[in-house]
Amino acid sequence: MRRPLRLPDGWTTDTVRANDITVRTYRTGAGPPLLLAHGFYESARCRRPIVDALAEQFTVHAYDARGHGHTDAPATGYQMADRVADMREGIAALGLDAPVVYGHSMGAATAAWLATEADLDALVLEDPARFADSEPPMSADERRRFVRDRVHEWRSQSLAERVDALEAEGEQARRRAVAQGECDPRTAALAHAGYPVTSDAFGDIDAPTLVLKADADDRIRQEERRLAGPLDGPLVHIDGAGHTVVRDEFDAAVSEVRAFVERRGLA
Repeated sequence: MRRPLRLPDGWTTDTVRANDITVRTYRTGAGPPLLLAHGFYESARCRRPIVDALAEQFTVHAYDARGHGHTDAPATGYQMADRVADMREGIAALGLDAPVVYGHSMGAATAAWLATEADLDALVLEDPARFADSEPPMSADERRRFVRDRVHEWRSQSLAERVDALEAEGEQARRRAVAQGECDPRTAALAHAGYPVTSDAFGDIDAPTLVLKADADDRIRQEERRLAGPLDGPLVHIDGAGHTVVRDEFDAAVSEVRAFVERRGLA
């Protein structure tokens, strides 16, 4: 039987203990340290295209968040403070000194709040979860039920069925489908906990920061730039991109990241 996913060439994998859980980590590249945090329902391996691009300039350490991939899924510990502690203690366990941190969605929100209390070289935030103060479309209990039902459905399906349901093709679709099957139902507690407003953290972030945002109309772009005003760095809307900015418009997004890295002398 074929393995669900082969470890990419040049990647190594290990585990560390952080915040009383065992966290699966992946490493590739050479250069200054960069920690990469994925979004909800995904895993570190889903981020292979951006990891490989960043590995041209950094030693990239990507990890599976609690309840995702091959990291522990404890019964409790899904509040933002827990996810920040996972990231902070993971950085310490990996022996990283003031790394760059790159996060998408859930991972970006976590990185932003970490940056209010930790010494980081820089931040790249790809469409952070709950960027602005808006009313969630579901109640906490509705979000928990939605995620629990969705994850149970994925786990009842074959890998082929999950791949077929995705509007994507090739190895990247397979990686996403594998991650869906690995997502633990206990992550419903994460949906129940929700997210504090990410932009509320910006006034307390000192690290140089690039925010990559999805395409939007002029009114939304203006408001999002205003919210990013306290940051030391730009907020860039990527034309044609949705929430998965790098997946949607890879070349444009990576170009912005590389320009930020060069301007700030990060690698």
